Amino acid sequence: MKKLLALTTAFVLTAGPAAAQAPKSRVYTQPPLPSAEALTRLNLKQAWRTYLPTDTSRDGVATVQVMGDRLYIQLRNGAVLALNADTGQTLWRARVGQTYNVTQPLGFNFDTVFVVNGSRVFGLDRATGGLKHELVSPNIPTAPPVGDAERLYLCVGGNRLLVYTLPVPDENEGAVPAPPPARTPPAGPIVTNEMLGTRRSALGGYYGTESRMLSPLSSDNRMHETYTPLATANQTNLARSAKQQLSVAWEYTTDGRLEYAPLITLRTQDTPGFLVVPSAKGTTYGSVKSVKALTYGFETEAPATAPMAQYGDIAYMSYGNATLSAMNIDTGKLLWRLPIAGTNRRKPIVTDEDIYILPDRAGLYRINRGTGDVIWQNQKAQKFLSYNRKFVYALDFAGDLLVLDRARGTELSKYDVRDLVVAIDNEYTDRFFLAAHDGLLVSFHDRDYASPVYHKQLIEEQRLQRKRMEEMPAKE
Repeated sequence: MKKLLALTTAFVLTAGPAAAQAPKSRVYTQPPLPSAEALTRLNLKQAWRTYLPTDTSRDGVATVQVMGDRLYIQLRNGAVLALNADTGQTLWRARVGQTYNVTQPLGFNFDTVFVVNGSRVFGLDRATGGLKHELVSPNIPTAPPVGDAERLYLCVGGNRLLVYTLPVPDENEGAVPAPPPARTPPAGPIVTNEMLGTRRSALGGYYGTESRMLSPLSSDNRMHETYTPLATANQTNLARSAKQQLSVAWEYTTDGRLEYAPLITLRTQDTPGFLVVPSAKGTTYGSVKSVKALTYGFETEAPATAPMAQYGDIAYMSYGNATLSAMNIDTGKLLWRLPIAGTNRRKPIVTDEDIYILPDRAGLYRINRGTGDVIWQNQKAQKFLSYNRKFVYALDFAGDLLVLDRARGTELSKYDVRDLVVAIDNEYTDRFFLAAHDGLLVSFHDRDYASPVYHKQLIEEQRLQRKRMEEMPAKE
């Protein structure tokens, strides 16, 4: 009996910490909004709030990704939404595949959102949410899809990289009036780095609608909705999809499981564009994008432990030996390497100036992007949200909002937001977003910044990509 009691006690002591570290994002809550007094004390302002169309308590937010001035959201029920990140306005909503079958975050290129649903990958128009094409992969994707103007890159079946040829857009077929352009951030100086030679780049988005169009907020702060018959829209999109089947351009089988999405660089007049992908066995592969042409492959001291981050043609990679490295994607050249106090298991946040990482039990690091030098470390912070010129916003382990001094990393104030269990990192602007699985989504910002402060300048990818395709011959 004493042995049984001892075993039971040991199990409780062992399971306790694990239970305490269970992901909070699965918890269903119906949180109140922070009071006006609390926001004033934190020098914050609520920019907007909205309710996402969740179904029941089983439903909730699966993924949220900030792409410039757009929020792209997957609900667990399979719905995909595009929101204006500055206003909270719903731009379009679509649903593809089976319900409750979300397995990966969304992928993007300049005009398409790629949605993984089991072994199927759907391409939705970024402007309207309309279905452009669909493919059935030979196995379930093991990482989010990645796209450029010409190809879709997909990791499947553990160790296979499949590269599909995307259809060339037909400008005349099914033409519709051009949607209003996305909000362009204020122009600013391009931050250059002599060592890295990188360029600011990010994906933008467009207003539009497929089957549901939401007008701007009315004076009583409610949405007025108009509907287009679903059958008509879906039949048109499926007919187009049937004529735009994706074919495999090339594929490559690696020595280990591919758990993280590839990174790709743009084709230029001097280079054909490259990709890099690490395997779970510690091998990093670099290849030309257009054909199966391995340009480098090398073994690392430990396998990658988090999705790679990118700035221009530089990849930022976390490894199991508690290091963070910066590498040129085109050449495989190591630019710098930084030992950190724990294993990083989350995608680094990369902006024009900084990198933010959160290694296990080591808190939040602010790192100089160009040199790899540590600027500061705050051990209480456990989740990065956003920053402005003065402050960094983060969450601690208990779910409290931390306001940190950006220059020194010291804690200035805190506030309990633990019922807003979905925290979204934003590397594009100073706005931070919190959500709950009842559908509530809220945007906050510092009172001194009425307009969004951009940390990555938006570049119109559609114009640049098409210009490159028209002016340059394919270079293998």
